[in-house]
Parts: sequence; C-alpha cells; structure tokens
Amino acid sequence: MNEDYYSIYRCSFGSFVDFSFRELHVGERMRDNWHIRLIADLLQYIWIKGEPGMPRKFIFYLPPGYLKTHICSISFPAWVLGRDPRRSALIVAETTEAALDLRDRCVELMSGKRFRWLFP
Repeated sequence: MNEDYYSIYRCSFGSFVDFSFRELHVGERMRDNWHIRLIADLLQYIWIKGEPGMPRKFIFYLPPGYLKTHICSISFPAWVLGRDPRRSALIVAETTEAALDLRDRCVELMSGKRFRWLFP
C-alpha cells in the first residue's frame, strides 16, 4: 500500500468502509450505493465535528443486507480506535453471541497487517 492510500483511508471513513469490506470479505465485491456513502459521511461528520446540540445517537432503518452492521458496528469502531486508541467502543446487541460476533469481526479487522500499517 502506498502513502496515498494511507491518507485516504485514515481521513475518509467512506473509503475505509470499502477497505474494511475487502479485508474481511476477501474475493467478494461490495456493491457501492448512495446509502453507504450517506451513513459513512454522517458518522464521520458527527465524530469529527461533534457540535453541541447535534444528535449523537442514530437508528438506521434499512432491510437486511444493506451493510448497516458492517458500517456502524465493525468499520466505524475500528476506524475511530485506529485514529485515537485512547477511545473505547461499547458493543450493544440483541444477544451476547451477536455482541461477541461483532467484537470478533472488529478485532479480526484491526489485527490485520494492512490495518496495523494504516494505524501504527
């Protein structure tokens, strides 16, 4: 990976979503769509700006298979923790097994060689 990718993936959460999908789903292609960019841009804006009075909690109502979990519960915590390791992430899910699965996938992403190169 060259330095241009380093900057893009560190600074653009939407680009990082693509990166993380390829890391976790080797050989599969993510079908990009406007809702993926919208969610990614919204999460990045809220995290970076953090303006007073702006909502800090969101619920995304989309059918299964629209990458909500990948974007919000796997990629976003990894991106935030990569940029600022002093942060922490709370995983809330319907069941303990679901929470552990989300944690494991996030850890798998963050344990990868390319992730560690992006966020030393």
